[in-house]
Amino acid sequence: MGKKLFKKTFELAPEGTHPAIITSVADLGIQIENWKGQERRKSKWGIGFELSGPKTSDGKPFSIATTVSDSLHPKSRLYPIIKATLGSVDNGLDMENILGKSVLITVEHTERDDKTWANVANVSGLPDGMTMEASDTPQLYFDLDEPDSAVYEKLPALFKKRIEARVETEHESTGDLPF
Repeated sequence: MGKKLFKKTFELAPEGTHPAIITSVADLGIQIENWKGQERRKSKWGIGFELSGPKTSDGKPFSIATTVSDSLHPKSRLYPIIKATLGSVDNGLDMENILGKSVLITVEHTERDDKTWANVANVSGLPDGMTMEASDTPQLYFDLDEPDSAVYEKLPALFKKRIEARVETEHESTGDLPF
């Protein structure tokens, strides 16, 4: 008799604003993106959050991830994350410094191709006096310059998919990982 497979269901993080902690930061390398019909290459980072409060049906905290360009421009998607976690945005930022920091994130649901997706719409600092419980979730930092295969294996699937699809300088990746 053959092995039975079942489709996994993934519970979406609930819409609204939630306290969260940054549990993973990953260098995703150079990614190809299409914008207004133009192909662009951008260095990207993956940032994973664990929500404090709401739980999945099996009692675990919800998690959500986003990808951002490495731009520190005030209109970039990375800027408010850095501002919320570190208080100021300085040149020479070490992305590992945001790991474990508490923030408020706004989750929005969008529908595309008959699927519903949970997206990080906004990130801001915690209000004065608000505190967060510590998380038991391991904090993961992945650096492509010094890759750690044990950390890579624990990253969210979205980040691993993006790392595998990255391009290296002007040549497309073969899919072989350097570690």
